[in-house]
Amino acid sequence: MLLGSFVADALALGPHWIYDVNIIDDTFGDIKGIVAPPSGSFHKGKVKGDFTHYGDQMIFVLDYMKNNETFDIESFKVAWLKCMETFEGYMDHATKESIHHYKSSTEIGGSASDELGGVARMAPILYKYALEDKPFEEVAVLQTKLTHTGGDVLEMAKAIALLVDKVLKGKNPKEAIPEVAEAMGGQIKAYIDEAIAHESVEPREMIASFGQSCSGKSAFPSVMYLLYKFSEDYEQALLENIGAGGDSAARAIVIGMVLGAHLGEEVIPKEWINDTNKMKQVIDFVK
Repeated sequence: MLLGSFVADALALGPHWIYDVNIIDDTFGDIKGIVAPPSGSFHKGKVKGDFTHYGDQMIFVLDYMKNNETFDIESFKVAWLKCMETFEGYMDHATKESIHHYKSSTEIGGSASDELGGVARMAPILYKYALEDKPFEEVAVLQTKLTHTGGDVLEMAKAIALLVDKVLKGKNPKEAIPEVAEAMGGQIKAYIDEAIAHESVEPREMIASFGQSCSGKSAFPSVMYLLYKFSEDYEQALLENIGAGGDSAARAIVIGMVLGAHLGEEVIPKEWINDTNKMKQVIDFVK
């Protein structure tokens, strides 16, 4: 689960936030592995194998969970704010708005953003809770709420945590995704039903239809569609995802987390693992 999510983010770095798929093709050709971001990308100073700013924040979550038995939102908030004081990566709007909020309020609840990026960093929390057989839906929602509260994003966090729980307990994503839809109901069910109904559509066409943007209302159904369509193929799911453009990194982290949990480390290409920087930090966490 952890390797799957971190490697997926590194894979997405190169073409991340390129919305024109023709530019992706012209710049990278047929992507088969981890590539460096082009000059002029949003990820200034990043090199091949680095994480996007989502992965950087997920590394921070991993470090927090390494030093804490449980996820406490108050102590996490203090540690996160301190980390952000010296953070040198890309600072997205949700992070900036959340920092501004906490300067004047002690209330937990960050920006009004509904972007999937806030949900995506949960893998280290879920990993540690799953090892101890503790429920993790509530903490998945809380960690998202720190920076993202808009739209259906908190329900999306709950749905993804529920999906991971089912997969870790042996369910195939193709079985688990409809079960999550029924359990959640409402708009989450509508998103998932739409994703399942279009399984036969090609990824670029489908993700363009849902929308390539960071917003959860685009990214969440795209993730459910890719997980359902490629439930047994970690590599293809992620390559199709990054080839479809837009905010592919947030989508990638969730896809990698779920399919890594389902299929195991052996399905992650060794070259991708070796090309991912900071992988030792991830592996040390699980020892």
